[in-house]
Parts: sequence; structure tokens; C-alpha cells
Amino acid sequence: MIFLPIGFFGQLICLLIVLPLWFSAKLPWKRLKAIIISCGVMFALLFLINWIAFKSPSLIYLSNNIHWLFFYGDYGIFGKNVITNVKTSNNEFTYPFFMAPTNFHFLSGYLWGGNVDTSCLYTIKPTDSSISYISIVSDDFASIPGVAQNHTLYLYYTKNWYCLSSDVVTNTTYITIKIFLMVMIVSLLASTTSSVQLTFAIEDILTPLKYLKVPVNEWSMTISIAIRFVPSLLEESQKILKAQASRGVDFSNGNFKDKIKAIVSLVVPMFSVAFHKADDLANAMEARSYNPRYSRTRYRSYSIKWYQWIFFLFITILLGFMITFTAFNCVFAPFSWVEAITVLG
Repeated sequence: MIFLPIGFFGQLICLLIVLPLWFSAKLPWKRLKAIIISCGVMFALLFLINWIAFKSPSLIYLSNNIHWLFFYGDYGIFGKNVITNVKTSNNEFTYPFFMAPTNFHFLSGYLWGGNVDTSCLYTIKPTDSSISYISIVSDDFASIPGVAQNHTLYLYYTKNWYCLSSDVVTNTTYITIKIFLMVMIVSLLASTTSSVQLTFAIEDILTPLKYLKVPVNEWSMTISIAIRFVPSLLEESQKILKAQASRGVDFSNGNFKDKIKAIVSLVVPMFSVAFHKADDLANAMEARSYNPRYSRTRYRSYSIKWYQWIFFLFITILLGFMITFTAFNCVFAPFSWVEAITVLG
């Protein structure tokens, strides 16, 4: 559900589902705080990249192609910069500021450090290099008098080097929340499910692939071993970190070159320890005559409770609603044009 373009409203629904699960699992606050801090660092990095790379206005969309949900007024869904006039090379036509069932394009959002000509659209392509533009095919403007079909309309805007579009802030926040939700769900799964249970679950889910001659048992065992290696490798990394620090390696201070050398002194022993552990595990499995192609029995038998089926049914129905909203370009009006940017952008 998180991977769908569900917008901020869908993310809010996901958060309202994940947070009670997090607190019911009695996970420590420190882990949640660490996730929030790491996502904050990710937000700063993504914001800087988008600020440098994206310098155009926020959003242009067709009003009749969007299905607004919970609509609460004519003036409550658009941003400040809204195209209310349409100008051709000969005539100028003015249209009222409300959502009408016509093929109008609307420009929503803000452009700090730049200027968007929101009063008109032109049919002449700009020649000034300092002026940027967005081209719009006039087939969508067939209902506008004076604009012939198969023409191209141009929206002008100027920008400075420090120009900041509201699209940068909106999309950066949207992606950061998406990453935050994914990390929370993965942490919740890893903290409440043992590696054995997870292996059996993966094997059961992939069972239909056995009919296609896919080695499901080998895949599940490989995933299980990889999951079991994570905590042991983290423990070994702490030991290596302390050992290198006792030898005089400084991981905090120094210039960029010194920090690269310090990281290399940590990474190389980590690879060596990982290969040694993998070799020891392979020898142990061969000594026990392990063969993934043999049929294996289970010591524990897991069953699904009735309330788990109810929760699974609830999540499945919610996923179906989200897919439907995404397919029909449904936008939740309480979040205004910010929701339209994330869903349609």
C-alpha cells in the first residue's frame, strides 16, 4: 500500500494503522526516535537534491480529470497562483475562479524566487533565454473560444538560481514519510517475528512457485540465513570498531581522506569475518548432510487465528480502496493541491 501513489491522505491512514501496532508491540521509544532522526537526515539530503534539480512551477492539471473527495467549497482546493485568464494571439477570455466541468488547466502551488505569469497563456513560443515555459497541447482546450485544436499553448515563468518550488517541499516530504513508514514496518516485522517464523512464512507464501520448478526451499533457507547473520555481524562490527579504536584509529575527527581510511579499516575486517562465518556454516551444514531438495518436516505447526484473518481481510479491503482511488485519480480535497501534486505528479 505504501508503494502506491496514495498521497498524504493515504499515508495518514497507513500511519494510523502502523502506530498502534508499534505501541502494542511495546517497542522502545529510542528505536522510534532513531528512525525519525535518520528520516530527518534523509529529508535534508532529498530536499537539497530536489532544490538544485527542480526549478519549475508546481503543478498543472485538468480539473475534470480529477475526482475530488470531501469537497468543501469553491475556493478551498487551489493555491494562490491560479490561471483565471486565457489569452491567445488575438483575443483574451476571462473565466471565473471555481472548479467547473470543463477542460481548464490550473496552476497550483508557489514559486519562491521566481515569477509565473498566471494571467494568460500564449500561443507563441518564447525566444528570450531567461524565460522558461511549459507547453500544453491545445486539444485539452477545445472548449475555449479562439483557441484552435492542434495548437500548442505556452505558460511563461522566470526563475533565479535560488528559486524554490512548492513541489520540492511537497515531494520531499511525501517521499520521506514513505521511507519512514517502510522503515517502521520492517522494524516492526523484524522485532516481533523470529527468523524461523519468517522463514516458514516466506516458504508458505512462495509455495505456488514449486509447480514452476522454482527452488522455494533453497530461497527460504538463504533468506533465513541472511536474516540470522545480521545481528551477529552487527555485534562483530562493534567489536572491530572498539579494536580499531584501541589501535589509534579515529572515526570521528580528521579530514575526508582520514575518514575514508578509518572506514576501510572497519569494512575490510567485516568482509573477512562474514566470509569466515559463511564458510563455517557451510561446513556445519555439510557435516549434517543437509540437502534442500529433500522433503523436510517441521518441529512447530503454526496456525492462523480468527482475529488475524479479520485483520488481514481489513488490510486487503483497504488496499483495494487505495488501488481504486489511484486508478481513478481520486484526490482528497482537505489536503488541497498538495494532495494533487503527490497523486498526479
